[in-house]
Amino acid sequence: MLAALSTVRALDGKDTRVPETLQRVRQRLDAVFEDAIFHKRCTSNPAAAIRRKMRESLPRKAAGQFTALPYKEAAAFMARLRAAEGIAARCLEFAVLTAARTTEAIMAEWSEFDLDAALWVVPAARMKAKEAHAVYLSTSALDILKAQQALGMDANLVFPSPRLDGKALSNMAMLTVLGRMGMRDRTTVPDPEPPVALFRPSGRTAQEAAVRESGREVHAKRLRSFTARAARPARACG
Repeated sequence: MLAALSTVRALDGKDTRVPETLQRVRQRLDAVFEDAIFHKRCTSNPAAAIRRKMRESLPRKAAGQFTALPYKEAAAFMARLRAAEGIAARCLEFAVLTAARTTEAIMAEWSEFDLDAALWVVPAARMKAKEAHAVYLSTSALDILKAQQALGMDANLVFPSPRLDGKALSNMAMLTVLGRMGMRDRTTVPDPEPPVALFRPSGRTAQEAAVRESGREVHAKRLRSFTARAARPARACG
């Protein structure tokens, strides 16, 4: 099995996403074999046996080295994102405007919001630090929520899957949006990292800025910066 998976290559010759895809394939096979063992259809799980060797043999991206757009391209990107249709596009736009992690955005429920107070309280269960987190919403973020509310798609989920009744969007939905925009190789939406990784600061690195500020201060500063830049209309060329 390891030999077979190791021969997989991208059709376009760009293998940057192949390791991630192969790991997901192995995980699916692992689940299938585990179920087969439980139902006495087989006695071993080859997908589990190759887990460590596969992890060692596949190239891995250096931790923290996420692709990101320069800040100066933020307004143009957001203008294109607003023009994109679909629940996943609105969820991605909302995540950028609130600097929320992927799972925080796709699992957001109406009970967490006070639209009159422009407040979103993410429950502790969905926070990495396991503490409830208050997010003060910009006008643009509120507009997205009000539009979703007007659609009346789900009584609980703000961004429900349009295909699976009562289910949230897939955690790959935002990456799919970037792919349709032709931006997936230029920027990404990693999780558990927040979509703040979509854009990188110019002039100095995010690490240099983080040295001077605490985590909460960084979050607040980035949120203000994103909201301001995303609200600006894209400049016409020429």
